[in-house]
Amino acid sequence: MKKKNSNSLTNITLAVTWGSVLFTGILIYLFARRVPFPAGSSNMIDPAIFGQLGDVVGGIVGTAAGLLTMYLVLRTYHSQKDELEATQNALYDQRAETSVFAMLSTLREIVNETSGTVTVMYLDGHTGSSEMKGREYIHNVRLDVKRNLAYPTGFNRELMYNPATLQFHIYFQSLTSLTSTGPRVLTKMPGPDSYTVDQVRTSTGQAFLTALKPHYHNFDHYFRYFRNTLEYIASIEYTEDKARYFALVTAQLSQDELVMLFYYTISADTEFRALVDDLGILAPILMPEALFDPWHHWLLPKTRFKFLTNEEWDQKSKISNT
Repeated sequence: MKKKNSNSLTNITLAVTWGSVLFTGILIYLFARRVPFPAGSSNMIDPAIFGQLGDVVGGIVGTAAGLLTMYLVLRTYHSQKDELEATQNALYDQRAETSVFAMLSTLREIVNETSGTVTVMYLDGHTGSSEMKGREYIHNVRLDVKRNLAYPTGFNRELMYNPATLQFHIYFQSLTSLTSTGPRVLTKMPGPDSYTVDQVRTSTGQAFLTALKPHYHNFDHYFRYFRNTLEYIASIEYTEDKARYFALVTAQLSQDELVMLFYYTISADTEFRALVDDLGILAPILMPEALFDPWHHWLLPKTRFKFLTNEEWDQKSKISNT
């Protein structure tokens, strides 16, 4: 930017300078051709007339030079102002990028250092407690929380553990059984035990926090730092790299982290939930079965999860926009 402006000013200055010289030369030539010489002299111009020439040339060239000077001063001022603003923006972007990468690094460190005792279900069906750390710990906590919220698919399908499970089950059954009423179920489900989507979302979040309670002290810092990272990137004003920063955040999240953050987002306030939903941060969840209930993806209506087909996404988009 600076080099381009400098070259532009130089070209304008040279053009005006050589134009003034050429104009002066032409004026002198024409003046010499038309002015009569004094009587008795064959090679002298009347000094009075020559002085008039000087006044004409000086007036014209001086005025042009003054206007050029004013123009160059204004151009220089605006050029320096633009360069200063560009420099400030570049420094702001550099500081923002440094902060973002530092926060991403810290987020990874938090994940790697997260540890605790978790109940594990072994292949033979018995359970036991085990001390784990990092992503292995997060993975098994997710499975443990899901076991405490999901309803069984075999035996007599009795609902287990948490009262909110009943509400999940009614919600799920209503969605799968409705035909003629269509997508309206997502706003208000019919029948005496009717729930709104917001009520289901609230119960889902509360049930998640209840099930996570034995481990919440290990996840609290992680959840808060994830939120702070997203909100900091969203607050950046001058950079064009915000989309890249958000993509980097998503790229660092494992499938287990995505699911845990999904339910943390569901339990969070409306403002943060809207931010996550609008950005599609949790879209890389690959399978609906990873969620505690396959239908819970409706609780983030604007997120196009990877497991959604084009037809499912079209339906979800239409419903979410009504």
